[in-house]
Amino acid sequence: DPYRFFRLDLSTIRLIQEEKLFESDLLLVQPSRLHPRKNIELSIQVIKAFHDRKIKAKLLLTGAYDPHEKKASYYFRKLKDLAEKLGVEENIIFIAEHRFKSGQKLEPARVTIRDLYLISDCLFLPSKQEGFGLPLLEAGMIKLPIACSDIPPFQSIGDENVLYFSLSEPPAQIAERLWDYLNSLKPSQMYHRAIRKFTWDYIYQQKIKPYLESFF
Repeated sequence: DPYRFFRLDLSTIRLIQEEKLFESDLLLVQPSRLHPRKNIELSIQVIKAFHDRKIKAKLLLTGAYDPHEKKASYYFRKLKDLAEKLGVEENIIFIAEHRFKSGQKLEPARVTIRDLYLISDCLFLPSKQEGFGLPLLEAGMIKLPIACSDIPPFQSIGDENVLYFSLSEPPAQIAERLWDYLNSLKPSQMYHRAIRKFTWDYIYQQKIKPYLESFF
């Protein structure tokens, strides 16, 4: 049970269940503020590329924005519009803006960010500019695979231990390379199998429920 094993926060468990995160083929986490230099547009385009390949991918965006700042609000709306235009709006989850089905707003805390790292398949950072890539160190400490742009700050931290991509690469090519990279990591594959195929929810939905329904 990953909920107990990772000691996930109740709000994280609720998010997983309502958004069916463990039913996805791929979970990418991007712990970035909503700012143009974070290049979130590319993240959304990569999610679209995965869906074009029939891979159910979701993006968890942890960063917030100041709704009173015009530029920040404009960028947020731009990202929402792009996701809708590409038909992946349900696969892009803005954690800081998320509301549960009850209407209650998710109030992300540091434990929420930790939880999202733990349940994700990859840290994805397509930034155009960075001062220091702290998320790479955080991901490294929990053995989370990393894919990021090949800018100098990331290269100085990641060395040869992450998947780099050029910002000039097409989203479809990035998606293909990332998928192949993750599939080449056997521990990552085992993690994905354990957390997706052996949870109680999965066993019930795929095994027990169909068995019970066969009697009616």
